[in-house]
Amino acid sequence: MNNALDQLSINTIRTLSIDAVQAANSGHPGTAMGMAPVALILSRQDMPVLDRSKFAPADGALKGAYVLADSTEIPDVILIATGTEVSLASDAYKDLQEQGIHTRVVSRPNWSLFERQSAGFVKGVLLNLVR
Repeated sequence: MNNALDQLSINTIRTLSIDAVQAANSGHPGTAMGMAPVALILSRQDMPVLDRSKFAPADGALKGAYVLADSTEIPDVILIATGTEVSLASDAYKDLQEQGIHTRVVSRPNWSLFERQSAGFVKGVLLNLVR
């Protein structure tokens, strides 16, 4: 093993994008981590581009996780997804909402970056209240 490469891999900010829009908006997350290398992990699978008029803007990825879609009520369930699974979660969101199941979808491209956010931000995304 190459120790320098191993250390670089550990220190790299990894972001798993859900679509081309999020990949384009997943630039470096800011000066606080300005010296950390960033790797955008892309997929060769066909991934639909989410309609951002129906879903939250992709710049939420800069915080590691964000509410992509939300219920107007306290959610019964929170679907947390990463990468290509986010389109599946957004489809499930539509189906669950139609069945009267209040649902929130959280896109989580980078868990370690999300954990570095304020407790208030994390609580706002994951909530304490689900039915």
